Amino acid sequence: GLIMNAITPSGTNGFHGSASYRLQRTAWASRAFNTSPTSTKPDTIVDNITGAIGGPIIKDSWHFYGGYEWVERDLSSQRTLSFIEADRQDLIAAGVSASALPDAIPATQKVNFFIIRTDAQLTDEHRLTGRLNWFKNLSPNNIGGGTTTLERSIDFDDISWAPAIQLISAFTPFHLNEFRFQYAKRNSQFLSNDNSGTGPSIVITRIDPTRTGSQGASFGSPENANTISPLETMTQFLDNFTWTYGDHTMKFGGGLNVVKDLRRSGIFARYTFPTLAAYNAARSGVAPRGYTTYLESFGEPELEYTSTFYNWFAQDDWKITPKLKLNFGVRYDLYSIPDAKSDSLFPASQKFKVDKNNFAPRLGIVYGARDGKYATILRASAGIYYDQPFLDLYRRAIQNNGSPVYFNFSFAPSNPAAPDFPGTLGSLPAGTTLPVQSIETLATDFETMYAIHTNFQVEQGLTSDISLTAGFIHSNGRHIPVYRNINRISQTGTLADGRPIFATAVNASTRLDPRFNNILQAESVGNSSYNALTLQLTKRMSKGFQFSLNYTLSKAEDDAPEQNLVAASSLVQQDPTDRSRSFGPSLADQRHTLVWSFVARPKFNIENKGL
Repeated sequence: GLIMNAITPSGTNGFHGSASYRLQRTAWASRAFNTSPTSTKPDTIVDNITGAIGGPIIKDSWHFYGGYEWVERDLSSQRTLSFIEADRQDLIAAGVSASALPDAIPATQKVNFFIIRTDAQLTDEHRLTGRLNWFKNLSPNNIGGGTTTLERSIDFDDISWAPAIQLISAFTPFHLNEFRFQYAKRNSQFLSNDNSGTGPSIVITRIDPTRTGSQGASFGSPENANTISPLETMTQFLDNFTWTYGDHTMKFGGGLNVVKDLRRSGIFARYTFPTLAAYNAARSGVAPRGYTTYLESFGEPELEYTSTFYNWFAQDDWKITPKLKLNFGVRYDLYSIPDAKSDSLFPASQKFKVDKNNFAPRLGIVYGARDGKYATILRASAGIYYDQPFLDLYRRAIQNNGSPVYFNFSFAPSNPAAPDFPGTLGSLPAGTTLPVQSIETLATDFETMYAIHTNFQVEQGLTSDISLTAGFIHSNGRHIPVYRNINRISQTGTLADGRPIFATAVNASTRLDPRFNNILQAESVGNSSYNALTLQLTKRMSKGFQFSLNYTLSKAEDDAPEQNLVAASSLVQQDPTDRSRSFGPSLADQRHTLVWSFVARPKFNIENKGL
């Protein structure tokens, strides 16, 4: 797990600021670790400017802080075209603009960050903080190169902004309340630009099959124009109340977060030709059906869904004796996930389960076994921690529920409903039979994933400022999502390692539900295990320096690798009949880790102000 805390400075009674310029050029850049040592080193051109300033609005009571960062990065050297010259000339002769065939895609990345914060001491008891973060990432010509021409150019325009307020109220020396509100919005779009092609998308399998080194080509309109992934808003309320009573510091709180998502897929038409000659024949009208396949998208490309997350907690930090402190509490999370489509053809896709038993107790103990110069401190903790569900699981289940709302349909040139090049259909021809659909869904008993963390440490003082800490960490992940194909039942053989081979036909003898092809069901069955021995030698700041030396010996195993939660291509369980085949070292498994850090604060007895 990883927790990141970002702390924004506040202004003071004096004006203070900073500025920086960072740059990187090819001559100063090392070669990427995964490139050949004999290949040409890609150009590296990066410019980065930052500035910040803070100061008073009303002295002693109202201050401000603002910051800005600008980054421009040239990516063209990483996105070169690979056409041989003969193929390039043939494409130009076929009507592709020479400007769409540069040596490298003129790709850049332009990023802006902005933050403004203000702090106002309203009264002796109340302090109000307001903050606005704004971010924009514009990546023109965001395509990869290779055999993809500049006609497929698309701009990636990503904007996010988030205003937030915080009110801290100290009602008494023993009662403190913190209220927070945040509204966050992100809009990521792929937009056509001046380089983008028009008409249908064109794919050439191989420009000239008789030519050595000849490759394919992609030109025409980009297929992801005007897509959104995502337009997402979050509205969040949090309130925490702290009550100090004798040896107890008790804290109570709760929150609400409403997440709204909108996704839009691309609407496009694509012709695939076996050769450039076949394309030219279709273009001239000699053979308008000389293509291999025609594919067009149909239906409603937009999908909207809403999720609401609730939580509350209570904890007590109890100083039982001067040597013993106990921290215990419980947290509850309720995730109201997106609504399913009640008219879905597959039962599991008609209603999604809401897991309502997400109670998470926590316990921590600190005991000072020995005081003095060679102090000994014991620490132990255990807790359950729930993770919010992956909303993409529900998006995919809604979109691919067996009743296609948005889909791509492929026509062979022999199909009477197929168009003549360069025509498009606009709507699915009457009487067209859709292929047997595949489904993505969630198990009816799907549960929220969680982790059980335990930790034990012994810290021993070696000197007045050096200590040695030994610890053991154990963590178990439970209910990790794993996709499994549940719609294959007819086994035709086995692979060398014993994994079954299933029939590819779709009928009652090969499919559990013959109405569908594959049914990928997300099941909360994955488990992970992490064990680690940790050793840490620490010297606190004294005599002008400090250091920390850390060593970790660990082992991580699971049957639901982390990649399964990101890449759809690797989501499916290897063997749908035997989950144990997926068990092995985790992608995060790293047996030995050694980290050393050193901070020095030297003093120089030099009176010269310049130095």
